[in-house]
Amino acid sequence: MRIADNRVVDCWLKDCYISNPYAINAILYIEDLPTLIYAYNRIIEDRKLYEFFNEKGSLSVFYDLHLKQQFDIAWKGNTESKKLIMRIIASFISNQSYTTHSEINAIIKQILLDETAGKLFITSFDGIWDLEDLFRRFDAELIDIELISSLDKSLSEAQVEPWDINDILTNLINKIRNDKDKKDSIAEYVERYAETFERWDQ
Repeated sequence: MRIADNRVVDCWLKDCYISNPYAINAILYIEDLPTLIYAYNRIIEDRKLYEFFNEKGSLSVFYDLHLKQQFDIAWKGNTESKKLIMRIIASFISNQSYTTHSEINAIIKQILLDETAGKLFITSFDGIWDLEDLFRRFDAELIDIELISSLDKSLSEAQVEPWDINDILTNLINKIRNDKDKKDSIAEYVERYAETFERWDQ
């Protein structure tokens, strides 16, 4: 959806701030980058992310689907638009912790495989528990040595505490350590956490 006047967006935002699902859907349908940037910057500046990601009423809001489309748009922009959409996705994950995020997980992997973006994504979260929960539920088919090593590096560069890094990585590795097609590539990580896995296997 292309919007000619940001005043229209302002009207939608006013209703987003009371968690109106019709207004939230209107923002999620925005497809032109300048309007997308304007809308999400306003939501962040006004500190209304919680209201935006917790709709009220009977109308369904398919955040995963539309955020994926908006990610594809923002990711083609500059560094600032990439930072913005990562902040929005991180907030979505934090506010919708009860969902599995299967549609979003592929995006997260794409972000983490980008060396610069990975660290920025990690630091977009307000609390480490949201990251831990995200990767605890991460789709096994998306996990491979490239993701694990990139995440390991990004977490370290973001100065995440070592024990939190260990918790996140062991949960991911555990999902694929017995996968015949992947276990050889992650052998070094399995060895690193051998004591943990031995304990879990008992």
